[in-house]
Amino acid sequence: MNTPVPAARPRSRWRRSGIGLRLLAAQAIVLAAGAVTTSVVAAVV
Repeated sequence: MNTPVPAARPRSRWRRSGIGLRLLAAQAIVLAAGAVTTSVVAAVV
């Protein structure tokens, strides 16, 4: 668990462990939530 992560390419490590996919999914969810919130606020105002 305490393996040192090379600072040069941390993204390849993310891709191998599948964390990159989770980050992309989380980002998409955040963007979707932001769009919904914006449309709701616009509808209320």
